[in-house]
Amino acid sequence: MFAYNLCAGLLRAIGNSFMPLVFLVLSSVLNVILDLWFIAVLGMGVAGAGVATVISQGVSVAFCILYVFRSARLLLPEKKHFHVESRLYWELFSQSISMGLMSSIVSAGSVVLQYGINGLGTLVIAGHTAARKLFAFTDMPLSAMASASSTYVSQNYGANHPDRVRRGMREIYLYSVVVAVAAVLLMAAGAEWMVKLVSGSSEPVVLENGIRISGAPIHEGHVVWSEDLSPLMKVLDELKEAKENLEDSNGLLEEENAVKAREAHVAEQERLYSIIQRETAPQIRLMDELIDQAQHAETEEKCVWLLRKMLVIGAYLKRRSNLVFLADKMSILEAKEISLTFGESMDNLEMCGIICGFCLELTESVLAVHIMEMYDFFEKVTERSLDRMSSLTVYVGQTAEGLSLIINTDSAADLSDLASDTVQICRDEDSEWKLTLNLGMGGDEQ
Repeated sequence: MFAYNLCAGLLRAIGNSFMPLVFLVLSSVLNVILDLWFIAVLGMGVAGAGVATVISQGVSVAFCILYVFRSARLLLPEKKHFHVESRLYWELFSQSISMGLMSSIVSAGSVVLQYGINGLGTLVIAGHTAARKLFAFTDMPLSAMASASSTYVSQNYGANHPDRVRRGMREIYLYSVVVAVAAVLLMAAGAEWMVKLVSGSSEPVVLENGIRISGAPIHEGHVVWSEDLSPLMKVLDELKEAKENLEDSNGLLEEENAVKAREAHVAEQERLYSIIQRETAPQIRLMDELIDQAQHAETEEKCVWLLRKMLVIGAYLKRRSNLVFLADKMSILEAKEISLTFGESMDNLEMCGIICGFCLELTESVLAVHIMEMYDFFEKVTERSLDRMSSLTVYVGQTAEGLSLIINTDSAADLSDLASDTVQICRDEDSEWKLTLNLGMGGDEQ
């Protein structure tokens, strides 16, 4: 930046203010392109923006230096120029001391002002920032003219044209007065919407001691007033504290309720698992026995057969447990649940070489307890006959008495002891068993 300002100042000193502007425009365009490349394409973030700025400024300096070497060689220093001229140094010092003191005073005042404003709250800081932006906006034409007039006066003074200096200064004074008046009128007419434009807010200012400063435009002016909001601020603080306490209490209550919900869920799961373990205890013991026999089987064929039996028992344990979970949620289940339950067991029976058939003639929903009763009876028959049957058919349908389960099998085992008040058993001349389980419509056994 320093190198560019030096080269641009030298060019303007000899009357060429156009080329520094060209180099500045080229540098700005290059900066935008490099920002997009380094940030969007290469993903370098803030570091990419910094690299792009340094490169673009370096390019502008290179352009200035090349132009000086090619078209403004009179600016190149020679050996004869390197000697001390006290008069020249004194003139430079006397002309720059006023500008240096002015900039120092303005900067020091800005620091003191900012220190005082920082203690008045965020809204005051935001208002001060908006005012500084508006000041910079209205001061920009005057600053630009001041910079241009410095170059203009220097050039004409060096060329010994005092008349052009006086005429130019009169026009500069007129321009400055017109711009200043226009800025004052603009601020008086549109200060409110311009502040909203640069700050995005129109909130009144509330100081730390509870005093609110508000303002509004009136006819031919603007009115400002203050209000003591300290009692309301105190109430607001108390409400905020109460809100925080309630949020903490609610958090504790929510955590406590979540713990209770988890405990209730665990207790419910334990209850269901206890029911499953109690109602399937014989099959669990049988499964343990089959596992032990498979581990000590003398032949591979014996081990395979035991594994197939374990598949049949395992299917019952799985589907029976599922019925317990479903029955806990719904007392009545769809008829298709019967097909799913018996179907999986029969698939595993077929793996044992048993020919199976299943027929379901139900369309209405069924009590869950009835499905479990039918499935338990089916399991008793299969466990008794698994080693001594080659075929098994199951029919589930509706009769005049209620729900009916009919099992036909060629089992060589004695199944007569399964008869009861609800189970009728007969055996034909071909030694095939027919076992019928009748269940009432309302859930009571007949």
